[in-house]
Amino acid sequence: MSPTTMPRAELERESRPDERERAQRRLEDALQEKERSHARLDAAQGTAAELDAYVQLQEAEEAVAARDRWIEWADGGEIVPPWPDFLPLHRILG
Repeated sequence: MSPTTMPRAELERESRPDERERAQRRLEDALQEKERSHARLDAAQGTAAELDAYVQLQEAEEAVAARDRWIEWADGGEIVPPWPDFLPLHRILG
């Protein structure tokens, strides 16, 4: 969901007391998945699975960034969810 389609109440709602804790747990899970994805990419170098492993790593990095923004929001920071920053296809394919 993008900032333009997200319900206004969702962007403006207040953080619950346990929100920071939940966000921190989800960030830790996302960081572990990023490490696993990086290891899969290293193992897949030069194989047919390399592109899939690269895409999985990018997804894991996006999840880490999203969880980090969640923590900022839970801490009371005024953030606007950014548009995704995708790499151009020509950079992926070389």
